[in-house]
Amino acid sequence: MDKSSKKRNSYNTSVIDQLQKKYGFSKAYIRQCLDGTRQATVADKLKKDYKNGVQKLNAVLAKV
Repeated sequence: MDKSSKKRNSYNTSVIDQLQKKYGFSKAYIRQCLDGTRQATVADKLKKDYKNGVQKLNAVLAKV
């Protein structure tokens, strides 16, 4: 009876907030799509948009 050793992911909350506004899904559902718990056609779009959002945010922060 060992404890689960699943890695806990941390996601950028500002990007998740933007995805919530864009798609209208809950933050929990978006996180589940990102970590692979939910598998739907929308999950693929969310993953791509999240990746693009993080890249854009990092580019802006690198300029500062």
